[in-house]
Amino acid sequence: MRTIKAILVDDEESNLTILATMLEKHCPNIEIVHTCESADEAYAKINAETVDLVFLDVMMPEKSGFDLLRMFSSIPFEIIFVSGFEQYALNAFEFSAIDYILKPIDFEKMKSAVERSVMRIEQKISNHLVQFVATLDENHQSISKIPIYQKDNVLLVELQEVAYILGESGGYCEVITKSSQKYVVTKSLLNFENLLKTDVRFVRANKSIIINITDIRSYDRGGTGYIEMKTNGFEVVVSRRKKKEILDLVSP
Repeated sequence: MRTIKAILVDDEESNLTILATMLEKHCPNIEIVHTCESADEAYAKINAETVDLVFLDVMMPEKSGFDLLRMFSSIPFEIIFVSGFEQYALNAFEFSAIDYILKPIDFEKMKSAVERSVMRIEQKISNHLVQFVATLDENHQSISKIPIYQKDNVLLVELQEVAYILGESGGYCEVITKSSQKYVVTKSLLNFENLLKTDVRFVRANKSIIINITDIRSYDRGGTGYIEMKTNGFEVVVSRRKKKEILDLVSP
């Protein structure tokens, strides 16, 4: 097994020490070439030599881990994010199959993340980290785009342009935009629900669909409880338990 050159980035020295100790004990193929306490220091070190893998703290003062990645036009190394609390980021990581480990670090989960990263490095599998970071808004407080993976390309669809998302059998979805464009995504509706849970524009209307309330044309408040969407005039039957929630959202 080849030696993997790694850089650790965290603004707290104690966290760097803990992570370095765990890697030395449980991942002997990882060679720690630098530890950095800021995004700017890490940027300089990464540009100074070839690096295979970066363990990157998400939240740091002045510049975050995401800010560091925005400094690169391409990212020819693997990333394992280290996060303490940012749930919105965790949802985004999971949706885009980005590796992360939580603080306090569990060594088994760390080993699994390292093994996946090493596999991608050895097999020279292209990553989509630049596109992933582009899905986050500038303040990193929510998702602003949905990544649509098409073979080796990634299309970033603005959330405001999404009209509704249809769950299909087989664990995939159809994303329908307000311009009636349809994209097939190999993610479940639950994946999308978790990804969008902090965005008040999106709500799961029934077991098969998530709608953007800004695309609602009309809502029958009566017993049938159906919604007509502006896009394609698509009609959605609202589940009984979701009626009040959606009514509250669309009421002036």
